[in-house]
Amino acid sequence: MVIFKGCLMVFVLKRQQNLSMRSDDSTRIERTILFVCQFNSARSQLAEALAKSMAPAGVRILSAGLTASVVNTEVLRALAEVGIDASAQRSKAIQELACEPVDDVIVLCEEVCPPVSRLFPRAAVHLWPFPDPIAMKDEHAVGTAVRRVRDDLAERLKEFLSGRVRCR
Repeated sequence: MVIFKGCLMVFVLKRQQNLSMRSDDSTRIERTILFVCQFNSARSQLAEALAKSMAPAGVRILSAGLTASVVNTEVLRALAEVGIDASAQRSKAIQELACEPVDDVIVLCEEVCPPVSRLFPRAAVHLWPFPDPIAMKDEHAVGTAVRRVRDDLAERLKEFLSGRVRCR
């Protein structure tokens, strides 16, 4: 119970900070979107980098995995091909963000739905299952799969960020 109260207090303080926080262009943080997958090494990293490049001012973008890993080099390469430098991104476990105020959680693989719903009960949870591009055995196939997920995510994000996709 003490942990919950502490987490709740951090949530309230961070929410107040977010409402008053100003970015470089003096825009308030009005919405936080969290992307989650198994290891935060491919799908959610792609989504975070793409969303950061596409989101309007006032939208904060985060990503995490059930467990932390490392950002896959093929993911960084695929993002660089479309002009996005994600080299500063790091893999994070979802527990690191458990006290963050989150408005939308986009789940990129079904196995993470139960923990996400428990950790972020007030967030709208959106299921966007994508195959794990890193699971391929052939190195060439991994590159192709990463680029396919990158491109599919970009299309889905365009619709979501423009408000055309608002489903729970």
